[in-house]
Amino acid sequence: MVTPVVVPTPETWLPVVGYEGLYEVSDRGRVRSLDRLSAAGAPQRGRVLRPSIAKGGYPMVSLYRDRGRSTRTVHRLVLLAFVGPEPEGAEACHRDGNPTNNALPNLYWGTHSENMHDAVRHGRNRQARRTTCPLGHPLEWPNLVPSTWWKHGHRQCRACHRERARASHFGSDFDASQADVALAMIRAEVGETHDETGYQVACLHGHRLAPPNLVESTWRKHGRRACRACHRERSSARHARRPFSVSAADEKYADIMAGVDRRLSTSVYASRSAALACCTDHG
Repeated sequence: MVTPVVVPTPETWLPVVGYEGLYEVSDRGRVRSLDRLSAAGAPQRGRVLRPSIAKGGYPMVSLYRDRGRSTRTVHRLVLLAFVGPEPEGAEACHRDGNPTNNALPNLYWGTHSENMHDAVRHGRNRQARRTTCPLGHPLEWPNLVPSTWWKHGHRQCRACHRERARASHFGSDFDASQADVALAMIRAEVGETHDETGYQVACLHGHRLAPPNLVESTWRKHGRRACRACHRERSSARHARRPFSVSAADEKYADIMAGVDRRLSTSVYASRSAALACCTDHG
């Protein structure tokens, strides 16, 4: 069997934009200086520059002109020379996520969003690599704020979020121990108020969020599921100027589920459930 001979592609060099006649950059991501005279008039021989590694792992080179020094990243020099000027709002991106691979086929001008998605996909985004919040709470379901997780994919500690809300409501300082208690409560809620996908199936007091125990006005108009029993008890407590009673809410829930004043039809619920499932399908 004859082994095919691989002929290497010749390296292409172009002048560095802004330093024409002084430096050149290649399509393989190398930068070299050209033969020239120094400021004192002595001849200087050109050479391939040895880049330094900047923060984030990006190779950088120092360029000199008129006794002034400028430090530039190699990947930007390659794109400016071979692709053209940077479009407005664009960033230099690496296709393979390797900041040291500055070959021309691996580089492109992209948006900030594309650059961030590349970093997440290649495991270089610090936030995406986090597994816990600063207090050590796991950044996984059920300890994720549902609104930011389902809508935007942002992982935010639900226990710390609850404690910040509590502290803000009572005008107190954030208490890490209370956040730990909130985490335990969140874990206890799984299986009782939420299913395995994080979809809420019951209110915090264990009342099922299904007909006829749904507030009809919010469900019909907006598709929001609010516990009808708790809603009635809050209205009664506010009218009687007394605290909310869980036992009274349980009694109202029993009456509602037994068929007392049942008005919300199952067909309406089914149509709303189908629409809501499409909107909340997060994989």
